[in-house]
Amino acid sequence: QSMGYKKDIFAVMRAFGLSGRNPADSEIDLMDKWFGAFGFTREIVVEACSRTMAAIHKPSFQYADTILTDWSRAGVRTMKGRGTRDQAQTGEKGQGREIRQPAGKEADEQPLS
Repeated sequence: QSMGYKKDIFAVMRAFGLSGRNPADSEIDLMDKWFGAFGFTREIVVEACSRTMAAIHKPSFQYADTILTDWSRAGVRTMKGRGTRDQAQTGEKGQGREIRQPAGKEADEQPLS
């Protein structure tokens, strides 16, 4: 495993507040899917983890997987700004969709999806 991959895994664990333990095999399988099969960046995966914590107030790899699976199906590929509200807008050709924060809105004012 590459150093970047390990950093991705531990970024997810930190986002979930689970820095005191190693991930379980089932959690590694999900992260493999997010970073490998879906091709998501650390930024997008950590955003899904943050939304999970905000929505249900506890770490849940399954909940984050639902978010990331939806984003993958919707063609989301990049994050613009540090938005917490999905406004999928078509990016440049071949870029997929982006998650953007509406102008003038703070992260805490955004409804979670």
